[in-house]
Amino acid sequence: MYGIVLQGGGTKGSYHIGVWKALRELGIEIGAVTGTSIGALNGAFIAQNRFDQALEVWENIKVNDVLDADQEVYKDFMTLDINLDKADQYFAYFRRVVQDKGLDIAPLRKLIETHLDETVLRASDIDFGLVTVSLTDMKPLELFVEDIPKGKLTDYLLASSFLPGFKAQELDGKRFLDGGMYDNLPINLIAQKGYKDIIAVEMDSMGLKQKVRAEDLNITRISPSGDVGMMLQFDPELAKRNIQMGYLDTMKTFGKYEGMNYFFETLPDEDVFLNSILEIKDDDIIEMAKDLGIYEGNPKRILFEKLVPEMADIFNLDLKDGYREIFITMIEYLGQELGIERLKVYDFRAFEELVFEKVIERSSKFSIYKELPTFLKKSSIVKFTLKEEIVVHWAQILTDSYMDFKAVQN
Repeated sequence: MYGIVLQGGGTKGSYHIGVWKALRELGIEIGAVTGTSIGALNGAFIAQNRFDQALEVWENIKVNDVLDADQEVYKDFMTLDINLDKADQYFAYFRRVVQDKGLDIAPLRKLIETHLDETVLRASDIDFGLVTVSLTDMKPLELFVEDIPKGKLTDYLLASSFLPGFKAQELDGKRFLDGGMYDNLPINLIAQKGYKDIIAVEMDSMGLKQKVRAEDLNITRISPSGDVGMMLQFDPELAKRNIQMGYLDTMKTFGKYEGMNYFFETLPDEDVFLNSILEIKDDDIIEMAKDLGIYEGNPKRILFEKLVPEMADIFNLDLKDGYREIFITMIEYLGQELGIERLKVYDFRAFEELVFEKVIERSSKFSIYKELPTFLKKSSIVKFTLKEEIVVHWAQILTDSYMDFKAVQN
């Protein structure tokens, strides 16, 4: 049985829901959940076992679900799409925020009250804990649900999420601050319950993290493999994408998918990639070598002594990684450069074919590099700077060899 720890991070927290979706499919039993800020709010959904509700909230999230804000003004400033013709509207909004002494989070309270059943959460088999900071007492509070007075759970969830800039609120005459000001990833809190197997979902977000005190924990760390947006970026489409990312990252973490930046059902063995490299035509090897300022030599020696090491160097790989890792890194890099969707599951051979189809469609951007003198082509700085041009050009050269090799395989 696992303990789950959810890091705070505002609207980045949509990623948590994708992680939870994967854990459900994997049949991983959750015995406890702790979180800070949005991690606490999502943790409350987990403790209540209300996945469908959480998914619906995140897939439809809008700024007015959390803040009493002028949605148009908020969006303009979040996207930096400032329109001076709206100056009066901007001024009126910010004057209201100043008069209110901060952003009003009354909608967030309503959202929590709508989806929180305190009786259900307190009766849950899943332990639930959160972190907040008492400004009045100048001390952090690490609390499990049994430490929170009955009827006050909504207040403490708000207290855990209370960012600077929000309109001041008091709880029992005291003021609180977002728990991320003390521990944005409360692993120590869940360890207090005796959990050794812990899944920590890290968001690369602002906030302090306390050093893990126990030394005998088995911590599986999951973090976004791509950009999850800004902390208060309310965008349903971004949230859906983050949910998908969280799901795929978690499935890969637990060995259901393979790949580096993409997600594959399975990947071929090392020998398959070695055979692919051996099938490269001598004329293509010579043409590729010219890109590196190499104009003579035995093609196969050039391939294994020059091109493969250069390929590894361009991608900051170690030759010990083998041909499999070098080839996969190159094909994934091409996929990203050619705009192939990352957040879906592929059959690797189908992905290869898609990449080479895109390569055929793309016109060469190689003219500038092609004209460089030999000494510059051999420069590591130049090769790294023009990596895209080099790799795409190599793919264009290899297209015929690849298609011939595929024909033989089929």
